[in-house]
Amino acid sequence: MIKNYQNEQPFSILHTNICSIQANTEHLELTLNDLGHNVSVIAVSETCKNKNKQLPSLDNYQPFY
Repeated sequence: MIKNYQNEQPFSILHTNICSIQANTEHLELTLNDLGHNVSVIAVSETCKNKNKQLPSLDNYQPFY
């Protein structure tokens, strides 16, 4: 975790190769819960996102695609 000294807020990044975000959303949520703190940025690769489907929502996060 990198500390932002301007406002003392912790900053962290999580990257995962998820291989289908729709099929593995629950696994991602469990991983986030196991960390014990909020992650500033979640980066996912190999999402296999269907253009016609929305990204799944995660509590306290805004999707960007």
